[in-house]
Amino acid sequence: MRAEAQSAAQASATNTVSFAARPTTTKPVKMSVPTFDGKDSDSLVFWVREIEIALSAGQIYDARAQVAFALSNLGGRARAWTMARETATPGYFISWSFMEQELRSTFLLANVAYRHRSSF
Repeated sequence: MRAEAQSAAQASATNTVSFAARPTTTKPVKMSVPTFDGKDSDSLVFWVREIEIALSAGQIYDARAQVAFALSNLGGRARAWTMARETATPGYFISWSFMEQELRSTFLLANVAYRHRSSF
């Protein structure tokens, strides 16, 4: 009889714990990122960081999806330049890191990192 009472108490405790457990999955967050148009090279540094934050918050881990998201947030000269690359060689931007490197080498002035450090 005592064994039955103990097993009933354990089953009750187990059921209580299972109801209190919360799911560990997180939902992606939708974020809006301003467009980078290629005119102001200083804004590229901040735009890249905003894209990285949005990719993380949106749980976008696929390389092509990351590139597509970044392409959708380009405008002006930057969009024209990237679309020319993609049109000439489909799949040119194989990953976000490669695309970031290409954008930096094309639109970022050589001394912009120094100027950002010295302004703070």
